[in-house]
Amino acid sequence: MKSPAQIARGLEAVTRARAAGAPTPRESGYIEAVARLFERADSLAWDTHKMLGTSALCCGALFRDAASLAGTYAQHAPYLYGEERPGEDLSKKTFECTKAMIALKLFFNLATVGEAGMAAHVERLHEIAARAHALLSARPGFECFGTPESNIVLFRRGRDSAAQDRLREQLVREGDFFITRVTVRRETWLRLVMMNPLTTEEDVRALADRIDRLSA
Repeated sequence: MKSPAQIARGLEAVTRARAAGAPTPRESGYIEAVARLFERADSLAWDTHKMLGTSALCCGALFRDAASLAGTYAQHAPYLYGEERPGEDLSKKTFECTKAMIALKLFFNLATVGEAGMAAHVERLHEIAARAHALLSARPGFECFGTPESNIVLFRRGRDSAAQDRLREQLVREGDFFITRVTVRRETWLRLVMMNPLTTEEDVRALADRIDRLSA
C-alpha cells in the first residue's frame, strides 16, 4: 500500500542499492526483485510463514496504490461500521475482522531479532538449500531439477514418477521426514523445502539414506 511519493522513494532506494553494488549474486537478486515490485507490479502476495520464521498462517497483500487496496476490500457491512472516526481502521482492509491480527507474528519476530536477524535467517535457509542440492546431486541414484534459487530443492531417486509418490507417502507415514511433491513436465519430483534454520547436512544425508533403503 504505497502512495506515489512512497513509490518514488522506493525507486530511489533501488537506484542507490544498484549503484552501491551487491556483495553476492543472491543479494543482487533481492535488489532486482524489489525493483520489479516498484516498477511493474500492482500488488504482491507475501507469505511470511514460508521463510521469515513465523508460524502458519502469516501472510499479507502489498499494493502499489492505496486506492487499489480500498477497492479490493470494499464491502457494505452496516453491522460493523457506523460513523467514520479519526485514525486508521484496519478492519476495513482485511477479511480477518475479529480474528487475531496475523501480522503480529511478523512484528514480534522483527522486534526480537531485527532486520539483520531476519536477513541472516533467510540467508541460512538459502545456504542449507544449496548444500542439500550439492549433496543430493553428487549422490548415486539421485537427480536434482536445476539449482535452487531460494529455499526449495527438487530431486528424485530414479526416474519413475510412481516410485517418487510411493517414497513420499512412506516417508510421511513414518514421520521422521516431511517432504512434498510436484509435477514438472509431467514427471513427479520430490520437493524439499528448507524452513527450519536448525536443519543440517546430516539431516539431508539421513533423508537420502532412508530413501535409499526404501528404494532397495
